Amino acid sequence: MHALDLNLFQHHCRVLFQIDLTIAGGDGAALVGALPTRKNKLAGSADMKKCLHLVRKDDSHLLFQLLELHRKVLYTFCWLYDIKAEHCSHILGSKWVLAKNIYAWVRFSFRFLVITYFH
Repeated sequence: MHALDLNLFQHHCRVLFQIDLTIAGGDGAALVGALPTRKNKLAGSADMKKCLHLVRKDDSHLLFQLLELHRKVLYTFCWLYDIKAEHCSHILGSKWVLAKNIYAWVRFSFRFLVITYFH
């Protein structure tokens, strides 16, 4: 128990696995090639049009239709419209989490528009 407090366990792991904190990457292996850019992580326009069409259609099976799309498409849609999970500052999660966040966003937005329009 005291080994954790004195960082003895961390030191032991660093010595055992030969981790050098002075080298980028921690394990001494440098990254080779270009790092992925934000552009590489975003989906193409054809997939985005399909996602936007599904959201605008607002079908009762929207959640399951969103799950048929790739995670990259759902991530891009969340990034474009700044859709995040409650109490989160970043866009993150699996395909299911992203689809659920979009579904909740659509339901809240529709309810908000109906309430403000008719009252």
